[in-house]
Amino acid sequence: MPSTPLTFVAEFAAEVGRDLALTPKQLQSKYLYDALGSSLFEAICRLPWYQITRSESRLLERHASEIVAALDLDDGVSATIVELGCGSGEKLAVLAGALQAQGGAARVHLIDVSSQALEQTEQRLTRLDHFSVVGHQSTYEVGLRRAAAAREDGSPMLVLLLGSNIGNFDTPAANRFLQRIRMALAPGDLLLLGADLAKPESELLLAYDDPLGVTAAFNKNLLVRINRELGGNFRLTAFDHRAVWNAAEQRIEMHLVSRGEQHVTIPAAQTRRTQRTRSPLRLTRMLTLVVLALTASQPAQSAPLPVAIVREIQRQSATPLWPGFRPTATPLAIYWRGRTWLFGHPSPPAGFVQDPDAAVFVFNGLHPEVRANTSIALAGVQTAVVMLDEKATDPAALAALAIHETFHVFELAQHPKWTADEGQLFVYPYERADILHLRRLETEALRRAAAAADDTSRAEWARAFLGLRRQRAAAMSSDAIAYERGIELKEGLARFVQDRARGTTGAPLPAAGFGAEEVREGGYAIGATIGHVLSRIRADWPAALEQPAAAADLLALEGALARHAGPGPAAVFTATETAAALQAARQDTGAIEASRAGQRIDFISQPGWTLVVRATEEPLWPQGFDPLNVRPLGGGVLLHVRFLKLGNAAGFLEMLNGRGLTEAAGEHPLFNGVRTFTITGLAAPPDAQERDGGVTFAGGAVKGALSKAFVQREGRTVTVTTGSKRAQPPY
Repeated sequence: MPSTPLTFVAEFAAEVGRDLALTPKQLQSKYLYDALGSSLFEAICRLPWYQITRSESRLLERHASEIVAALDLDDGVSATIVELGCGSGEKLAVLAGALQAQGGAARVHLIDVSSQALEQTEQRLTRLDHFSVVGHQSTYEVGLRRAAAAREDGSPMLVLLLGSNIGNFDTPAANRFLQRIRMALAPGDLLLLGADLAKPESELLLAYDDPLGVTAAFNKNLLVRINRELGGNFRLTAFDHRAVWNAAEQRIEMHLVSRGEQHVTIPAAQTRRTQRTRSPLRLTRMLTLVVLALTASQPAQSAPLPVAIVREIQRQSATPLWPGFRPTATPLAIYWRGRTWLFGHPSPPAGFVQDPDAAVFVFNGLHPEVRANTSIALAGVQTAVVMLDEKATDPAALAALAIHETFHVFELAQHPKWTADEGQLFVYPYERADILHLRRLETEALRRAAAAADDTSRAEWARAFLGLRRQRAAAMSSDAIAYERGIELKEGLARFVQDRARGTTGAPLPAAGFGAEEVREGGYAIGATIGHVLSRIRADWPAALEQPAAAADLLALEGALARHAGPGPAAVFTATETAAALQAARQDTGAIEASRAGQRIDFISQPGWTLVVRATEEPLWPQGFDPLNVRPLGGGVLLHVRFLKLGNAAGFLEMLNGRGLTEAAGEHPLFNGVRTFTITGLAAPPDAQERDGGVTFAGGAVKGALSKAFVQREGRTVTVTTGSKRAQPPY
């Protein structure tokens, strides 16, 4: 039985009501296939005048082995086969038998609106060994999304659209449908399209208006179904069936023509129509499709940027980027020009509406879950997120960035320990000149390893890098070191994969090293550079890192470099180079203090309005922040640039695209809670309103609501205090 039985009454009624309001009136061919309709269609396929089925079966029997061999299955890997409109399953059984003969196995997804067709095909295929079958009683688009989402990593997919079923769409709809199929396919997947070609008119008319009247009964059964399921009152005996060859459109049109005027009411569709003589109900089948099939898979030059990015992702991931990683298997949300675009999600949440021109769902506005380039659980499905600014134009660069974010979803699923405690970023020993000194030398050693012209120099500088790294680690806390290695592993490998997608070895490390407080930023580049150096030493190192023992080690990337760099002497810096690095480190520590003081003064002295939120009882706790845009200013004070969300039992407040200062409530600047949150430089008064004993923020710099809070205003400063008592003014 189908895995997800569906009722189509509401959709059926809505589409019938819509289509009968068109001129000329139309009915969609997908509704022909109830139990009786499916049986009638199987009878049509066996009529001597209908050659499509027999011709297609002969071609499949002749070429089945070549078709399944094109899947290029590795040992132990099962194929995913999806048939759109499975019918009786005879053709699919031919391909399945050929795959079985080659020792292959498959998980088969059958997609049809007819439960009878699904049951018949399931019974036929379950006799085969090493095949599992899932039925989806659904439309093609819905079933294909489910099948693509359900396939296992590494499983190539073969999509079948046979029997000239593409002819059930008019030309624009066929183009859109082929685009949706293309979006569901990953590199290495296949589409097998069976389409009829134009033939002499007399031959076509005989095939679609057979002398036995089977095709006429098949089409009239749709009116029977409307009467039975939607309460319609079509007078069936008053309709004639006509097959018409439309030479201009190169297609057969099947018309149901009323011999007289009928007043038709369809209660479920809230429709009342007058059916007049010679005003046909039209169903169409296209025949000339070769050009359509070829052009529909080509990127449209006018495609919106998010669509162009997804197409570029498919191109860039044609070559494997990392063992077991398939970027196109991960749902992707892209925010662009006031809308959130969602690709490849099996069950888009409320508010997303399917775009009729592309295989994408769109949410008008910035979706509440989308806040940064990251990964999120969207409707329970881990989804990569990319936010584009107005100046973004390069699909290739943006696709590589999106691949970076989809790799994080892969990491989260396969390697949950590849992570870092972001809280360490705020207590990192930035001010220690001895650590900064060694870090400068360490980064320079890695830069020279990456730039080395020969393997010997590369290995020597790699060993120097590792030696300096061990020396620096001995002077730091284990938590700080684990943070660095975690960032290099999580973010650095994602940057490495991003570089591979673009076909580059990444930007070189800066000759002057990274700034004293650029620990996180440096982790991206250093981790990626380690990966590129490893690729020059031993190309198969990613497979070794994927082994379970390596995956459990936060120092795995460094360990892989140590193993592959091998024994031997390390390169050394000259005394002059070492002294210069120490002097630069001392200058860095002085610059840190000056920079922090300057940033605080700059923040406080901003002209305009100021909003202060004070938590007098329970601290405000971090519920979301952008670690790449947080600046420690010392003394438990952090400057947040762009995004921050704080909250407690009283409610929450959120800043987006702003600058806010937090003051710690405990030892840690953020994770022991926040006592005070401040925003300055506002062009308009903050919209903080007392309501029902609390305060709501209606928009602007901050949104949210806090219960048991009150507002005080003094000059251009608005202060919101959480707590149950308002200070009484002195008398």
